[in-house]
Amino acid sequence: MIHITNNTDCCGCAACEQICPKNCISMTQDSEGFLYPTVDENVCINCGRCDSVCPIHNKREAHSLLKAFAFNLKDKEARYESASGGFFTAIATHVIKSGGVAFGVAFNSKMQAVTTFTEKENDIQKFRNSKYVQSIIGDSYKQVRNFLKQGRLVLFSGTPCQVQGLLNFLGKTYDNLLTMDFVCHGVPSPKVFEKYKLYLENYHKGKLTNYIFRTKRKGYNGNVCSCASAVFDDGSIIKTEELGSNFRFMKEAFFAEISSRPICHQCSFKDKERVSDFTVFDCWSVKRMAPQLSDGLGTSLLVVNSVYGEQLIPQLEKYSLMKVVDLDRAILLDGLVMLHSVPAHPRRKEFFGDLDTLTIEQLMDKYLTPKGMAKIKIYVRDFLDHLGLLRYIRHIKYNLKND
Repeated sequence: MIHITNNTDCCGCAACEQICPKNCISMTQDSEGFLYPTVDENVCINCGRCDSVCPIHNKREAHSLLKAFAFNLKDKEARYESASGGFFTAIATHVIKSGGVAFGVAFNSKMQAVTTFTEKENDIQKFRNSKYVQSIIGDSYKQVRNFLKQGRLVLFSGTPCQVQGLLNFLGKTYDNLLTMDFVCHGVPSPKVFEKYKLYLENYHKGKLTNYIFRTKRKGYNGNVCSCASAVFDDGSIIKTEELGSNFRFMKEAFFAEISSRPICHQCSFKDKERVSDFTVFDCWSVKRMAPQLSDGLGTSLLVVNSVYGEQLIPQLEKYSLMKVVDLDRAILLDGLVMLHSVPAHPRRKEFFGDLDTLTIEQLMDKYLTPKGMAKIKIYVRDFLDHLGLLRYIRHIKYNLKND
């Protein structure tokens, strides 16, 4: 019987809930807004299946192929709508054209981030762009298994722990399953996003129907992270400059590491070698890594982990432009978080203690607005990063190390 006594022992993947033969496990929200399993002990038969699928305590052997590419989707409109280079669109298009099913994260009608699927090319767009909030897995693992048993090609995209949870849940290798993960800082609280959503709806007097965390109105560089858009039910699109004084609340909370799930600050999936077929992250340093692909519309760093994934690369060439790059250099410049967990904000506990009582404005001012020397340091860091100097310094270090 699974029993969580420490919230740093659970990633919320819901594999335990979905594997339970008696349906006696349910994912319930804690005071911070994260889901954890609770067990009805009166129904539990102590079969142990829930413990056996937990990705935190049951690791699978990782792939070690590790070939890296700078990746641009040829469809520039779709790439503009994507967070970086549009790899998910390319691989999902291939899978669907092959009669398969693609799983990813989209907003539902309640503006909750959920893991769901599509069988239609026209629906791929709802999975594009980053969602800075932990998704609700629901029964997606069961859905994946059903499609696999039907013999259909399935793509599953998620965080490293979600992919591990799926593979543990399935318990066997399927030749018709493709998996991809992305390099993440951590997964922010759905409760924090819900509070921000209500703030936006009240501020703009409308119902939120979509929120785009990262747009490319100012090009693909460090500034992309400060551009956002909110879409309302009347068709209006409110951009960064019009979102109100606290439009950056979710972004600041995310990058300050004040709202992520506790386990994310000691993530056990931080490694160059992954269990998924593909891993993706932003290629911010495209001008140094693959200058011929630098057009301001975004580039992905694609890591091919498995032989199965490598075999698909030629089939993706019709959708994309790719250039082989050095993985170690790419990680140094743009993907160090692939290897290391980011420490929690020192006032994280206080932040969640105030979440239910303070307004967005009050939370922003108290926890996320830098003051004094901290503000100066951030300005200097952002200025250097904007000029590309921080990545340039890492680039020099890499060259010196490899001379």
